[in-house]
Amino acid sequence: VDTAKNEANYADWQWQIDNTFKEDGAVVQLNKVAAELGKQVNVYISIPFPRVSGTIIDLDGVESDITLESRQQLVEWYMGQVEARWRASGLTNVHLRGYYWMSETIRHKQDETLLPGIAESIRMFGLSFIYSPHAASINFENWKSFGFDAAFLQPNAFRHNYSDEFVQQRLHEGFVRAQVYGAGINVEVNAYGPPQMLAGLENYKKYVEFANRYGLPEKS
Repeated sequence: VDTAKNEANYADWQWQIDNTFKEDGAVVQLNKVAAELGKQVNVYISIPFPRVSGTIIDLDGVESDITLESRQQLVEWYMGQVEARWRASGLTNVHLRGYYWMSETIRHKQDETLLPGIAESIRMFGLSFIYSPHAASINFENWKSFGFDAAFLQPNAFRHNYSDEFVQQRLHEGFVRAQVYGAGINVEVNAYGPPQMLAGLENYKKYVEFANRYGLPEKS
């Protein structure tokens, strides 16, 4: 993601691809469960954040400066690898619908040029490009101008140790902002481990209650 700790090179992006498509990875396991249930499931694959400065090392060990062009080239390579692996995986019950921009805010001027370029490439293959900014994200109101087909705002109200008052405030602000800027809502679940999942159930229910309160059934 977009942090100072991001030092990812091509090998790290390759690891992300391998991890996604390994036998016990998310995509293969989702396909297995969907097949067992007789369901067809749409999937969006995450695109990691290509860092904005320094140098990057490719799979041949060649180091080069990071530029707008090299960042787009990295993303294009990644998507090509993902689609090749998808075709080779023999997946029957999950379908690639597009890509998800993993970073949850847009704060670099260069990304205002990078993202529309990526979006154009994605749409050339008949796929969609989506985004899920966090509650305090910079530039959320401009999501359409960056080339995204859809955005889903995170109210960030899902942790089980939040007070009821805080959760209600966050949900109100999130649902209003999403409607003002034509976005959807990310219905979040506290899933850092089994104990948190059960404890966070009440906050999950509040997301559903607010969706009904704001007249949003069947909306994104």
